[in-house]
Amino acid sequence: MRGGHLQTLVPYFLPRIADPQTGVCHIFDTRDDDQIAVIDDQFESWQPGDRVVIAMHGLTGSHESGYMIRLRNELEFLNTRLFRVDMRGFGDSTFISKGHSNAGSHNDLEDVIREVITLCPQSPITIVAFSLGANIALQYLGSRALHIPENVDSAIAAAPPIDLPYCAWHLRRGLNRIYDRSFIRTLHAQLQLRRRKVPDLVDLDVLPMPRRLLQFDDQFTAVVCGYSGARDYYEQCSSAPLLTSIDIPTVILIAENDPVVPVSMFENWPASESINIVRTRSGGHLGYVGRSFGTGPRWLERKIAACIAQLPRTMADEHEQQTTIAR
Repeated sequence: MRGGHLQTLVPYFLPRIADPQTGVCHIFDTRDDDQIAVIDDQFESWQPGDRVVIAMHGLTGSHESGYMIRLRNELEFLNTRLFRVDMRGFGDSTFISKGHSNAGSHNDLEDVIREVITLCPQSPITIVAFSLGANIALQYLGSRALHIPENVDSAIAAAPPIDLPYCAWHLRRGLNRIYDRSFIRTLHAQLQLRRRKVPDLVDLDVLPMPRRLLQFDDQFTAVVCGYSGARDYYEQCSSAPLLTSIDIPTVILIAENDPVVPVSMFENWPASESINIVRTRSGGHLGYVGRSFGTGPRWLERKIAACIAQLPRTMADEHEQQTTIAR
């Protein structure tokens, strides 16, 4: 399919694959006395010390988003253990989190990594993140560059909105407004649900509810998460200024016709030599619909799994590979 809008929208009308729901739900504590849910997909042939993947969804997503389920199914073929994170307020975290996820929730990712290392102390870790979750992952890798555990050796970020002010402006133009409206409808519905079901919810009285994502971020998300407003929130949480600090091998995947995350902003920010920015001619925003193969017409997760398959399976394998290269 030609065009970013078709690549983004048509997949919503394709048959949806069901989550096998064989994973175990862990409840992890965060450093600010909150909780998030993480789905642990441990496959039959996975052994302690084998590689694990931590996956982060995008805005309004969850562990049940199509790309998260497809990633799970691809990694089952590799027997790679997967931890699917439900950010605060979404998925299985909807009713257990008092706080709210935001574009700067890298502390939550760091807390999840700590817990995963406790469960899999000898395993190498790849972070795979999508859209808003990808910005969070890059922010973590850049801001915590000197303190990243040895286990974390690679990352893949798909469609990260690294420059949040640029993205917010872009969503207000032309047909891109349909995505703005879609995001805000879901955010409104999720907030109303949590207001009814979460007694200790961190909340603000905002009336009337904003009808655009920028206004929602300015009047609710930013303030409830400790920022002075949307400008302060976007500037502090954009990962773009941190790209030069990342020294973990990282792939950033972006489609040239993405209507939500414009590829042009990547030309404005330098990146470290550890980052490989891969631009595809088509794909839309996390659509990536192509010729149908055995696992269906959506090829993003298949390519991500292919990248992971090339990595050393264990930390011992990685050390041996590095030693061989050094020799």
